[in-house]
Amino acid sequence: MSQAIDKKIFIVDDDPFWTTLLAGLLAKSGFKNVQTFHDGKTCIDNLNQEPNLLFVDFYMEGLHGYELLKEILKLKPHSNIVICTASDNVKLEQVDPNNDRLELLIKSNFDMKAVKGLIN
Repeated sequence: MSQAIDKKIFIVDDDPFWTTLLAGLLAKSGFKNVQTFHDGKTCIDNLNQEPNLLFVDFYMEGLHGYELLKEILKLKPHSNIVICTASDNVKLEQVDPNNDRLELLIKSNFDMKAVKGLIN
């Protein structure tokens, strides 16, 4: 049984399969405070909960990942964010070239060890 890890994690993605998969794997790894959001607006509305880390889909319906990331960084400039995408064309410099709190996760290369490394 995994030891409970006390970090608040948000997963923001309009793909319910991905949010369920990632949330389940994080829970099995001991992360007990994981919240999922299927749109950017709901995430923005909940930023007052001060997540330690956000997994954010770059290509979403409604509030596109780029706009969402800019809004998160405006409201919470010290947020740790992992941009999740199926495309390998996304470059971190597109979002914020001066932010060292951004990481990139290509969904097709998903590896739980790498995700744990991003969290720690």
